[in-house]
Amino acid sequence: MIDNAKTPSFLEIIPHLKRALRQAIKDSGLSRDQIVDRMNEILGVEGRSKEITTVVINSWTKNEENRIPSLDLLPIFCHVTQSLEPIRALIQPLGAKVIFGKQMNLLELGESLLMKRQATKKERLALMRMGIDGEEPNKEEEIE
Repeated sequence: MIDNAKTPSFLEIIPHLKRALRQAIKDSGLSRDQIVDRMNEILGVEGRSKEITTVVINSWTKNEENRIPSLDLLPIFCHVTQSLEPIRALIQPLGAKVIFGKQMNLLELGESLLMKRQATKKERLALMRMGIDGEEPNKEEEIE
């Protein structure tokens, strides 16, 4: 979901992405050569002819270079480095978040509890309308 109240800073996306790429490499514990090898291995398994080199990875991370990973390579890079930070850097200016694991479970729990509460409210209103509990429905509780 996009937060329209937040004004995105689109001019900062590339520097943020490059910082996130550098951080993902650092946090991965892999050398750039190892990242290249693993990315090429994945590309080969998928039958792609595109080959990544260390020079390409370096160009993605240098501030003065205007090269960034293509959309088909970014998820592979994130998979190899086990980092979602580059994707986060792309979506954060739109007011969006990357969530997973416990955060995803909490979101699903909250949505489930909200749906349960709304269903209970609908059930109570339906029973009141049928005169089963003897109360008249409260106008403030009417469902939209």
